[in-house]
Amino acid sequence: MKRPVIGLTTTLEEGLKRHELWRAYPTAIDLAGGLPIILPTDEKYPHYAEYLDLIDGLLLTGGQDIHPLLYNEPPQGGLTETWPMCLVRDRFEIEITRLAIKQGIPILGLCRGLQLLVVALGGTLWQDVSFNGTPPTQRIRHFQNLDPKWPSHEIELTGERLKDIYPKSSMLVNSLHHQSARDIPLGLKAAGVAADAIVEAIEGTTDLFVVGVQWHPELLVRTDKLQLNLFQAFVAAAHETRSR
Repeated sequence: MKRPVIGLTTTLEEGLKRHELWRAYPTAIDLAGGLPIILPTDEKYPHYAEYLDLIDGLLLTGGQDIHPLLYNEPPQGGLTETWPMCLVRDRFEIEITRLAIKQGIPILGLCRGLQLLVVALGGTLWQDVSFNGTPPTQRIRHFQNLDPKWPSHEIELTGERLKDIYPKSSMLVNSLHHQSARDIPLGLKAAGVAADAIVEAIEGTTDLFVVGVQWHPELLVRTDKLQLNLFQAFVAAAHETRSR
């Protein structure tokens, strides 16, 4: 039986000269039984539909911030000087995400990928987690100093699909982000939250597998076997797509 094909988005590095991807992403898909292929990022490619014809699932990987203009906000707090952004990548991923959902293709978003899902469906982001109103004394460090192969803070799981994937009400996760979901759009709902009210997971409101997590499970699969559950559930959903 052929393995379901998972398309992985890539970071377009500053200068637009090369595509980059952490090795951990395709490794996690392979461990979960999927066949990872890399999708080059370019908003000028007219090939979105052809890409989707090739794949059974779409993995939105981590990377740069999403430009605030794409959710109708000006950059705040020196964002453009401090954090890298790439409109070419943003536009490419927004378009392919919207088409994938229309075609019923399962989607998993990791870190930036969660944020991309929110923006693609019409939601907004906190441009920095410190803007969400949580008092400084209650804030969690969301960009950890600890090696990301180890977790750094706890989250509560609230979504039905996430609770099926992770059979527990709370768990420890790693954290490498400073932006997060703010207004969750129609079609998505919060599925996990940190103690400082930052949304740590989202899931779709239909039967289609659409899940986003704010942590990096691909970096934890070697030290926390439970994190492989997420990739296995995603690959299983992609297998159902291939079988249709």
